[in-house]
Amino acid sequence: MKILLVTFDKQMENKVRELLKGYQIISAKNGEEALLLNIDGGVDLVIYDALAGGIAEDDINRLYDEGFKEVPYIILMDDLFPIEPSNLKPKLKQIISREVDINKLPEIVNEMLSKKESVSEEKPSEAAETEEIPKEETLSWEKMSKLEETSQEEKKEEISIKTTALESSKTANLSAKKRCLLVSFDIPLVEKIEDLIKDKCEIVKARSAKQALKNFKDQIFDIIIFDTISGVFAEKGVKDLYNNDNFKDSLYIILLDEFMPIDIEKLPVKNLRAIKRESELNLLPEIVEKAPSITASKVLEELVHQEKEKISVPETVEEKEELPKKEETFEPVKEESVFQPTEDKIVKEVPVEVAKTEVEKETLKEENTKERIEGVSQATISEDEIEKIVESKLNERVVPLIEDLINSKLNDNYIKTLIAEIITDKLGEEVIKEIIREIAEPLVKEVLDSLLSD
Repeated sequence: MKILLVTFDKQMENKVRELLKGYQIISAKNGEEALLLNIDGGVDLVIYDALAGGIAEDDINRLYDEGFKEVPYIILMDDLFPIEPSNLKPKLKQIISREVDINKLPEIVNEMLSKKESVSEEKPSEAAETEEIPKEETLSWEKMSKLEETSQEEKKEEISIKTTALESSKTANLSAKKRCLLVSFDIPLVEKIEDLIKDKCEIVKARSAKQALKNFKDQIFDIIIFDTISGVFAEKGVKDLYNNDNFKDSLYIILLDEFMPIDIEKLPVKNLRAIKRESELNLLPEIVEKAPSITASKVLEELVHQEKEKISVPETVEEKEELPKKEETFEPVKEESVFQPTEDKIVKEVPVEVAKTEVEKETLKEENTKERIEGVSQATISEDEIEKIVESKLNERVVPLIEDLINSKLNDNYIKTLIAEIITDKLGEEVIKEIIREIAEPLVKEVLDSLLSD
C-alpha cells in the first residue's frame, strides 16, 4: 500500500519510515510539491505533518481539493501550534499529537485504512435508503441555521477588524512614530516583540500572510516583521506580501528559525534584514529605530497635494456661465411694456420703471463681477503668489516635522555606525591593513632607533 507523507522535517520523515516499514512511503515537503508528483494508481492514505500550525490548514485543503479526495488523512499536530479541525475539508481524518502519539502511528494507520474500506462498502447501499431522507433534511436545516449564526458572527468580527484597520489608516498623522506589521502565530514571541518595540512603533498584528493581506492590504507600513518558523510556507508568505504594491517599500525583518531555515537569496525583497528569532531578538529596537519612515513621507506628499488643490479658479468660470441667464429674465418685461393697450398704460408703467431700475442694478452688478473675476483670475494666474502660499504652508507644517526627524536620527551612535559602515564598505580589510602598516612602520622604527642609540 502507498502512503503519501507531507513534511519538511527530515527527522520526522525518518521516524515515520521506520514505524511504517511495511508500506511504500512517498514523501513531499508540502502540498504544492505533493500535487506535482505523478503517482501511479494514487495513494491509500495521507499523513500530513502540520508543524506550521494554522498556516498548514490552507495547504491541507488545497491538497484535498486538487488531488487526494477519496483517501483518509492523519494529521500530525504540534502541541505549541495547534490547528482548528473544523477548518479542514477532509471528511475522513484523525488528528494526533506529533510528539506524544507518534509511536501509535502503525495502529492508527490500520484503523484509518479499515474505515476507508467500510465507507467504500456503504456507498452503494446509500441509494436504497430513501425513507430516511426527511430526517436528514431536518437535521441539515438545524445545522445550516447554526452555521449561519456562526458565519454572521465571523462576518461581524471581520467587519470590526476592517473598520479598525481603516480607522488606523485614516488616523495616521505626522508623528515620528513608525508603523509596523508583525506576522507570526507564535503568541509568546509576539508578546516579546511587543515589549521590545512598542515605544518605537505602532504595531499591527496578523497570524499569517493571508490574514495580513485580507485586513491590511490598503495600508502602508514602515516595517514588516515576518516570523519564518513555518519554513517553506513562510517563504511563500513573504513573496505574497511583497507582491502587494503598498508593501514593496517597507523594510522586511525576517526572523530566522535555526531548525527550519529558509533561503533568503530566493526572496525578491529589496529592503531586507535577517536575524535569528531566538538569539538576536534584542537587535530589533535598534533596527526599528534606524528604519526609514515611509508613512511620514507619504503624509507629507498628501499635505503638499492638498495645499496645491486649494488654489484653483473654478468659481470664476461658474460665475461667467451664470451671467447670460440674468439678462434673459428681463426680456419678457420689455415685451409687455411695448405691447400693452392704452387703457392699462398707467397701471403697467410702474413695472417698466421698476424693471429699468433693476436693469441698471444688474448692469452695475455685472461690472462689479467682471472686475472681481478679472482680479481673481489675475491673482490665481500669478505663479509667484502660488509659490509663496505653498512655501508658507510647507514652512509652517512640514519643515518642523523634517527637523524633528533629522534631530531624532542624527545622534552620536547613528553617525558612528554610519561612518563604520562606509569605511567597511568602501575600504575593505586589505586597505585598512595597509593604512595601519603605513602608520605603524615609522613609529616602530623610531622606537627601535631610540633603543639602539641608548
